Amino acid sequence: MFQAAYVYELPFGQGKKFGGGLSGAANLAFGGWSVEGITRIESGSPINVTIGQDRANIGKSAQRPDILRNPNTSGDRNVDRPWFDTTAFQLPAIYTFGNAAPYIVDSDGRRFWDLALQKDFRFHERHTVQFRTEFFNLPNHVNFNNPNGTFTSSSFGKVTSATPSRQIQFGLRYAF
Repeated sequence: MFQAAYVYELPFGQGKKFGGGLSGAANLAFGGWSVEGITRIESGSPINVTIGQDRANIGKSAQRPDILRNPNTSGDRNVDRPWFDTTAFQLPAIYTFGNAAPYIVDSDGRRFWDLALQKDFRFHERHTVQFRTEFFNLPNHVNFNNPNGTFTSSSFGKVTSATPSRQIQFGLRYAF
């Protein structure tokens, strides 16, 4: 995972590089803005494929299936079909354990870009009102959740959900 957090105070308004001579109303509109953000890029987390049955008769259903070949496909992934090669697995013989290693299926990575735009209004030395607009998942990029890893499930290998779409919120804070 790579994550970067950043804050940049925009250089506009009184005492800044641009607009140092702005009048009170113009400075109120254009000065005191800053941009903040968090960018996170994650590689895919591994998926543990289980059979969802007690084939080995030990009282637990989180047993693994038998593996026939590498289940990780290199083609285009699509939510209308399994995310990996589901035919690479089979149920183990009754009263035996499967031979598949844990966490052998790769999922896709995720990208998040959250951004905030804020403006500080100072009206006394120690009194500030802050207006803030926050954008979560600003580009509205779809980040799929992991596919279902339970072999006996009807949705085995399929992605059935995603992280939330773009969300925008506004805030107003008084600091004294």
